[in-house]
Amino acid sequence: MQVFFDTNVLVAASERSHPHYVQAWPALRRVEAGKDKGFMSAHSIAEVYAALTRLPVQPRIHPAEALRIISDNILPHFEAVPIGKKDYVEALRVVGNGGMERSENLRRIAHGLCGQVRC
Repeated sequence: MQVFFDTNVLVAASERSHPHYVQAWPALRRVEAGKDKGFMSAHSIAEVYAALTRLPVQPRIHPAEALRIISDNILPHFEAVPIGKKDYVEALRVVGNGGMERSENLRRIAHGLCGQVRC
């Protein structure tokens, strides 16, 4: 199955103390094991880094450790999909016009970029 991962899921799966780790980790493991094909926004690379280095955990995640997590645990297993200006503008237009929730909108964008996906 093809699965598009939002930044929030990648962050949650990367830190055991995260409140959503238990839900996110198995999904990441399925991609690592080759059971699912993982997709992520190319922009999520920077977002995951920023989020990991700012998580309110002790000890804090050092920037070098955040880079290692991304380089070792995420990038080898996911296809980074570019989401262009047109895609972002369309997403904002739909949400701004009282359209679907953010996650549903991202699923639609991912579907258009990756084919049939599960979010």
